[in-house]
Amino acid sequence: MQNNAVVEVDVTENAIAPMRDGTVLRSDVYTPRLAGPLPVLLCRTPYGKQGEAFGADYAATAVGLARRGYIVVVQDVRGRYASDGVYRWLYGPGAAQDHADDGYDTIEWAATLPGSTGQVGTWGNSYDGYTSLRAAGAAPPSLAAAFASGVAERLHDETFGIFKPIYLEWNHGMAADLRARAGRPAAAAFAEEMVWTLPYSAIGGDSFADLTVPFQQFLREQEIDYWALHETEPNISVPVCHLTGWWDYVCRGTVAHYTGLRERGAAALRDQHRLTIGPWSHRTGRSAAGGGAVDYGPAEYVHYHDEIADWYDYALKDEDPGLYRRGVVKIFVLNENRWRWLDSWPADQAQDTQFFLHSRGSANTPRGDGRLSMDEPSSAAKPSLYIYNPSDPVISLSDWSSRAIDQSVHDRRQDILVYVSEPLERSLLVIGNPSCTLWVSSDAPETDFTAKLVEVRPDGLSVELATGISRTRFMDGYGSVVRLEPGTPYQLTLDLGPVGVRFEPGSRIRLDISSSDFPNFDRNHNTGADFWSDPELRPARQTVYSDARLPSHLTLPVCPDD
Repeated sequence: MQNNAVVEVDVTENAIAPMRDGTVLRSDVYTPRLAGPLPVLLCRTPYGKQGEAFGADYAATAVGLARRGYIVVVQDVRGRYASDGVYRWLYGPGAAQDHADDGYDTIEWAATLPGSTGQVGTWGNSYDGYTSLRAAGAAPPSLAAAFASGVAERLHDETFGIFKPIYLEWNHGMAADLRARAGRPAAAAFAEEMVWTLPYSAIGGDSFADLTVPFQQFLREQEIDYWALHETEPNISVPVCHLTGWWDYVCRGTVAHYTGLRERGAAALRDQHRLTIGPWSHRTGRSAAGGGAVDYGPAEYVHYHDEIADWYDYALKDEDPGLYRRGVVKIFVLNENRWRWLDSWPADQAQDTQFFLHSRGSANTPRGDGRLSMDEPSSAAKPSLYIYNPSDPVISLSDWSSRAIDQSVHDRRQDILVYVSEPLERSLLVIGNPSCTLWVSSDAPETDFTAKLVEVRPDGLSVELATGISRTRFMDGYGSVVRLEPGTPYQLTLDLGPVGVRFEPGSRIRLDISSSDFPNFDRNHNTGADFWSDPELRPARQTVYSDARLPSHLTLPVCPDD
């Protein structure tokens, strides 16, 4: 890879791109002083191309890409910051079509920029990754490849039909530009106590400026998937590189879009798509590396712009600094602290292995009698019980930017059942999609159950690896509502999301079961009423079974040693 650290980059601000309906969108264009012509890489963002919202540093990424030999365009999407038009909220009608049409038109405009080869690629993380894939789904002729990170195939890959109170702060930040555009006073800083509002329908008035009304509608429509990027898969006609992190809360959804493209996309492109999973959160590259309770070594420290440029060097220039020819899937294996290349996801050699839950009826806390073992449970095993009180939920230890979080903060909570294996005699390599099958009952008509896969390291540090949640009302799908019969056992299967980890000798495998992860997910009120309008919070008596007749178990994709 050529060292272009000293390449000068010229920046043209607010370059005008007309859309098909006459609306003008504005972009900053970064042009390196290199011999051309050069491909163009486009990012379309609602967060302000100069980092106005949430502190995103688009300029640093754009300059890094330009120095790698690309013309870079960062555009404010319709109705945001420097661009004209009306912004339509992401989780409502019309937004998908806006991003598809405007993405198409902007790509064709970017292909005509001075010094361009006529080839355009897209890039972006989170919402910006969404705009990248929506544009790819519109199949503009000048699009040559795409890159998207931290973006789920479906909204339910991220929410499971449960409102995420962390959206409140996001919505507050999104409203700032709308206030400024309308000449209205700026709002006060976001108040953390808003997440505790009961009910959420009480959040009204000018809370989120013009987004308040669509937000209130969104509360009522958690079963609707407005994200729906699976719709793009049959229409995408270029190679796509997906990037995510093991602790990215949309990791499972990013992987789902990659596998969806291979299964439902153009057959000729199936082996050209790529997937990278690193030791990161929803933040990308070096900005996420080294955080949390564990540092996984120098191999995790990479620049986001280099991940993007490596892909486009491979896809557009027939170069391979990112080693994409080694395999279609590139993963960072935790505790090996190195990158591996796979021929598929999940790994072909992985074998689903069951670890059964065992208890004599007191699995509460790590000091309880909960065990994980490959031995099948006995008929004499007793269920473990706890009280889930939504007035005192289990507080989320991780957020969108955290990784490798120590779980000891919650070790005294009686509303968390803990099942732990014996220390491993030899290492165990787990790569794939673990799940947790629970037999449960409740005295509530509706409730939630959570599962968390934890690595207990030889020194006793307990690190979260993957999580899942299930709202019982959606046991039969998002199109119907299930009511529980008190005391009746039901089987739930919780998808824990992708993992890639080597459990070292002396470490233990741990599974935590509870009923809340707040404010990552809204508290279930346990009443069966609509959460958004219900002011009541009711405790629920929860039972987890682990006997021969009702064998709750953890399933891990175990790979043979090399």
